[in-house]
Amino acid sequence: MDDTFELLFSISRSNFAIFGSTFFTPSMTFLEFLNEYWIFAILFGLFIQVKILTVLDRSTSKSILKTFARVLGIEKVPVTDKNIKEYEKEIIKKLIEIREGRVGSSAEITKLVNRETELRSSFQALEETVRKLKNENDLLLNRANELADERSTLLNIIQEKDELSKDFAFLNHNSIAKLSNLISDYQTVQYSISEKYLRSKSHPALVEAKRIDELRVETKAYIKTYKEIIYKWEYLLAVFPELADYAEDIGSIRLEVSPSFKNALPDNVDIDNVKNFLSKQEYDSMSVDDRNQLALDRYLSGSKSNWQIGRDYELFCGWEYEQNGWDVTYTGMEKKLEDLGRDLISVKGRKVNVIQCKYWSRTKMIHEKHVLQIFGTALLYQLDNKDKEVKPVLITNTNLSQTALEFARKLNVEIVTKPIRNFPRIKCNVSKDEFGITTRIYHLPFDQQYDKTRIKNNGEFYAYTVKEAVEAGFRRAYKYQGG
Repeated sequence: MDDTFELLFSISRSNFAIFGSTFFTPSMTFLEFLNEYWIFAILFGLFIQVKILTVLDRSTSKSILKTFARVLGIEKVPVTDKNIKEYEKEIIKKLIEIREGRVGSSAEITKLVNRETELRSSFQALEETVRKLKNENDLLLNRANELADERSTLLNIIQEKDELSKDFAFLNHNSIAKLSNLISDYQTVQYSISEKYLRSKSHPALVEAKRIDELRVETKAYIKTYKEIIYKWEYLLAVFPELADYAEDIGSIRLEVSPSFKNALPDNVDIDNVKNFLSKQEYDSMSVDDRNQLALDRYLSGSKSNWQIGRDYELFCGWEYEQNGWDVTYTGMEKKLEDLGRDLISVKGRKVNVIQCKYWSRTKMIHEKHVLQIFGTALLYQLDNKDKEVKPVLITNTNLSQTALEFARKLNVEIVTKPIRNFPRIKCNVSKDEFGITTRIYHLPFDQQYDKTRIKNNGEFYAYTVKEAVEAGFRRAYKYQGG
């Protein structure tokens, strides 16, 4: 045993002589040494064990030493008694390399681990970048598809615009219809927006959405028809400027002239035009008679179109004739553009006055062509009614040119100059309904049947106020009272 311990002491001393100066620094503690050189410490401990085994059991130690050498990457011929010292030297050399950081040192391993961590982080960042690029690519593809759809839509719009331009270059019925349809679509777009909102909101209002859509269709039809009338009227004025002498504005063309409007607004439709002069609150809160009177007051005091002013002037002139015992036919209001220039035909016995009424701006002047027109239409009436004494009459609020006055004198056309003054507007009419029952109905100037209603029978008259008409036993049509 003493020989064995002496050998171990000799090995230890020789080993520390070899490694001591290399591995230890004067200020390094044993724990710091283990922390810094843990790989070396493990290998060196194993190597000491191999040395011990070499002393105790040579045959076993050879196998272990060879395995230990293989772990360190040392390839030698089979271990023998002769080359075992060479193995030991190679192992010691390899351990020194480990200590110097040239082969598998802790610093290198730590560096490699850190590098691996960096690479993993870089790889993850790269994966994230790829994911983002893929998402961006998907977004770009979606946007490309949207742009393709927009391009297709724009191309269709351009094509439609080109077709419309070709149509508008040659004004005709089709082009007017297309333009009117286009404008009616534009003016009812808010209906479509409201209808879509009501359908798509969190709590859809499908019934109201359906009602709005139906209202859009109805409103569009009215606007389209109205625009067609406007454009056709302007076209006619451009082709036949003299029409301006017979009708000063679009109001002169009544809705009844258009068959399509006749169908769109039938006579029996329940539309109370009183609502055009009152707020909803006023209409709902006031009595029938009070709201009708307020609407009439606002109609009389409000602004009017040239057509409305002209119609009121015809009513005024006709009413004055009636007060003087004449039987008056309001041809202008009843026949519209087919009146042949005869606004009124007043009859008293054999006397007939064929009358044209012109209420113009005081800055405008009546010219000879207007005198010739009333003379010509009166002459035509005389030829058809040879037993009558026919006189042409021109009633106006403005002046005639000197030439017009000369024509009137030579053609025996009576010229009457008079301004309009207040006169009763409510027509109180007595008639029979479909059951043969006598009805007493009053009509306001903005009611649908006003122009067609004639006041000539016993018990009929013109009233200034609603109260006057009601006290005389007349009422407004039931359809205007919710009845």
